[in-house]
Amino acid sequence: MREKFSKKSFTIIELVMAIGVFTFVVLSALGIYTTTIQKHYDAQKIQLVVEELRYPMEVMAKDIKEGILMYGDSDELYIASKRMGEDNFKKCLEKDKSRCLVYKIENSQLKAKFPGETNFSPLTSSKIEIIYPNPSKFYIDAASVGSSNFDKDNPKVTILITARAKNDSKEISKITLQTTVTQNEPQNYFQGAP
Repeated sequence: MREKFSKKSFTIIELVMAIGVFTFVVLSALGIYTTTIQKHYDAQKIQLVVEELRYPMEVMAKDIKEGILMYGDSDELYIASKRMGEDNFKKCLEKDKSRCLVYKIENSQLKAKFPGETNFSPLTSSKIEIIYPNPSKFYIDAASVGSSNFDKDNPKVTILITARAKNDSKEISKITLQTTVTQNEPQNYFQGAP
């Protein structure tokens, strides 16, 4: 009778081993799945920041390239832009700051003030925040404005913006975008601050 039971069933040790191996495989697969999902969310945050910064960077680059840089420092850029109308363009060239197109970084947002407006309008959405003051800045030429080796006929502006998705405490989505723009037409208007 003893032989009859031992040949047709599993021992308790075999069952425990099988359950242990099955549990290990399931937990490993679950760990891989959760890691993959987390990386997907991280990639979405980075994509959001890039998409939210792409348009404002392109608009600023176009305005700098096609306009005339009147004044700039690490916080603000004043541009005489023909896109804002011929009258505003001429008045800005005559040092009327209210007629210039102004870009600035303020309160974790990239903002613009168009001629005739009193308030700055945000160019970036509330989904992201600009990390300021370091290293988001506007750099004008390699030399400081007003120095003897500043190229006022063809100034270069480097826009360096570091941003991250809002509520990203781990700063996984923190990225830095940089572009350098040279004006198309030489200009002799640059005199420093208007």
